[in-house]
Amino acid sequence: MPTGVTSITVALGDHLHGGVYEPVDGTLVRSDDAAYNNTEWDTANGWGDHGLVGYLTSETSHADVLVDGDIGGSVQAWDTILDGTTASYTAANATTLGTALQDKADVEAVLTGEISTHTHAGGGGGVTASPAAFELSGSHNITTTESTIPFDTEVFDPDTNYSNASGEITVTAAGYYSVAVNVPINDDGSGGTTRGRVFGFLQKDATTSTWATVNHIRGQVYEREASGGTGFHAGGIVSLLANEVIRFRVDVSSTVDVSTESGQASLNIHKIRDA
Repeated sequence: MPTGVTSITVALGDHLHGGVYEPVDGTLVRSDDAAYNNTEWDTANGWGDHGLVGYLTSETSHADVLVDGDIGGSVQAWDTILDGTTASYTAANATTLGTALQDKADVEAVLTGEISTHTHAGGGGGVTASPAAFELSGSHNITTTESTIPFDTEVFDPDTNYSNASGEITVTAAGYYSVAVNVPINDDGSGGTTRGRVFGFLQKDATTSTWATVNHIRGQVYEREASGGTGFHAGGIVSLLANEVIRFRVDVSSTVDVSTESGQASLNIHKIRDA
C-alpha cells in the first residue's frame, strides 16, 4: 500500500486477485500494472497535513503574494522589503530597483507597474534623468570679441526640462548636470593674422544678470591660417539651480579668420543627479 494508507475498502461485488493493489485516480490497480506509480503520492504524504500550510486560494493583487519575477527573480518577505534597510532592497533587486528604493510607496508602485522612472537612493540624493541636445544650424564667426555660440536647433528634450534662447539654455530643475560642447572650427581663409588660439568656456547665471565662468568646463585649440580647420571639445559636470541659465562663449587671441563649421557645433546636456 502507499505510505499513509492503512486500509482499502472494496465495494460489494468487487473482488481482488493476487498481487498488491494501489489507488490510482480513484481506481484500484495492481502494483505490477503499468499505470501504478505511488512516488508522487508518497512524496506529498511526507509533507504532512496540507490544510495547515495556509496556501492561497485566490490572489487579488501583488501585495498578496510575491513570486519569482515580481522583483527580478529574487523573492523577499514583504515585511523584510519594507523594513527600510538598504541591504534588503539591494537583495530584492539591485538591477531593476537600483541601489535602494526609498520607501514603501516606491515598492508598491513598482509591483503594480505604476512607475516607469524610479528614484535611486545613494548618498542622500536621487536622480530623474533629463537629457537634451542643441545644435547650431549655420556657422558662427569667432573673433577677438567674446561671443555666445547661438545654438538654434533643439535636437531632443524628451522631458521638456530646458528652454533655449539664442544659445542661452535654461534648466527647469535644479541638479547636477553633465555638459559637453563640440566646436568644429573652419579656416575661412580670407586673410587675417597667421595664427592664434581659439578659446571656449561655459558660463552660468542664476537669473541675476551676473554671468559666472565655469572654469573646469573649457577648451582651446591652436589655429593657423590656411590650415584647413581644427576644433575642440569641452565638457564636465556643473551644479545648476532651478531656472539657471548656461551659455558657451568663444573668442580668438588674434584676428585669424575662423568660424564654427556650418551645422556641426553642438551642446549636449544631461541631468545626472537631483540637487
